[in-house]
Amino acid sequence: MTEKEKSLEAVAKPHGAPAAPRQIPVKCEKDVRSPAKPEGFAITSLYEKLRAVYSKTTVEHILHPCNDGAVSVPDGYAETKSDCGETMKIWLKLDRDRIRQTGFWTNGCAATIACGSMATELAKDESVAEAMSVDAREIADALINLPEGNFHCAVLAAQALRAALINCLDISREPWKKYYRK
Repeated sequence: MTEKEKSLEAVAKPHGAPAAPRQIPVKCEKDVRSPAKPEGFAITSLYEKLRAVYSKTTVEHILHPCNDGAVSVPDGYAETKSDCGETMKIWLKLDRDRIRQTGFWTNGCAATIACGSMATELAKDESVAEAMSVDAREIADALINLPEGNFHCAVLAAQALRAALINCLDISREPWKKYYRK
């Protein structure tokens, strides 16, 4: 970095100032529609490019993921990694035996984002036992026609959800542990 670039950066951001947090709106109910286009017109928008591969439901969860981000002082947490190098973290907050708040994070592809979003939606408001039955096939089916090449994304989300639920059960036996997580 040149001296000029350093001085411009110092003017733009005061030394020691924290970076602004990334704000992602959570709009699970939002209806994402593509504008009408003339016949034979080239695919131009991101929505149209995604719709060429994924269902409308999947694209909605890609562009507007539900439950994106961490949950403070979760009752269950898990981080899992897939063979292709993607990571997914899931946080769960319980009210008695019901999952009341969920959150997820992934560094994976668009399909992985959709699968994490759908997995947390399927688990929300369910009991821990009911949420344990959520599997990769249910996540893929809920996303409607998830391509078979992306099924491993649903597997990753199901594994992360199950690991977070197991962590919930472990924490329920020794609740003090949730305050001493890494």
